[in-house]
Amino acid sequence: MTTNHTANHSDIETRMRTAYGNLSKSQQQVTEFLLSHGIDVVYLSAARIAKLVQVNRSTVVRTAQALGYEGFPDMQAALQAHFLSRLSSVERFQYGSRQLIEEMHEPRDDGDSLLHRVIHSEIEHIENLLQSINHENFEQIIDMLASARRIYVIGLRASTPLALHLAIPLRLIRHNCTLIAYNSADGLSDQLEALGEGDVLFAITYSRYARDTIKVMDYARSVGAKIVVLTDNPISPAATRADRVFVVPFRVWLYGNAAAPYVLLNAIFSALFLRFGDHVPERLEKLEQIYDQLETFTDE
Repeated sequence: MTTNHTANHSDIETRMRTAYGNLSKSQQQVTEFLLSHGIDVVYLSAARIAKLVQVNRSTVVRTAQALGYEGFPDMQAALQAHFLSRLSSVERFQYGSRQLIEEMHEPRDDGDSLLHRVIHSEIEHIENLLQSINHENFEQIIDMLASARRIYVIGLRASTPLALHLAIPLRLIRHNCTLIAYNSADGLSDQLEALGEGDVLFAITYSRYARDTIKVMDYARSVGAKIVVLTDNPISPAATRADRVFVVPFRVWLYGNAAAPYVLLNAIFSALFLRFGDHVPERLEKLEQIYDQLETFTDE
């Protein structure tokens, strides 16, 4: 597995309070800020926290290390796991709406409209992917998917649109791609009948993590399949069960994750298309013949 965290993340608040007396004055300021702002800091960068506390960025990093974490990303993951896992659906809505309102009303010199601000926010989060997604890990995951006997994609509940976004185009270039989903005909267990060694399960799940997704991941590992997961936290229940992990932080906005994870999935498909795209025209021609015969689309 890709996650290797030496610290126990069970209760970061207890860890901070216990270590507080042994920290330097500037580290205590960082700790006080994290404790007093709670969930509002879970997605702030080390540089942003340093600016708000008026200390050096290195102080934020050293604070994380003094608390027993390998670095700031580990501490941030623990903060996310600690606070976000406690939110109910109502609390998520309330927090997300407040976060949206505050961000949209933040004064800006250019006087952007709400439309411009939302687009600029999406661009910023997409650009962050370049820093948060490790290139070597990306290429290794592409190799896993390319060499897989079969690819299974699962994303339940709120993650369903993401799963569809990957599985539908992927089936054009890989005949052996299966979308695992709730449907009236077959339960999840029936769709896993052929899953086994040599296959790859691509799971997508965000806090709050769907129990059925976790169960499917456990079953996949028991039959020898490899697991790739797209999740919001490197120590999430999904991440700790996976062979390879993509971490894209969840945005607790009214519309959830928005554009960033879709862009990552586009990159995954693009990389696989470059390897298998030669077969696409032939498949599309056959599909068009079926569409015509069944009159799938209207000419009106």
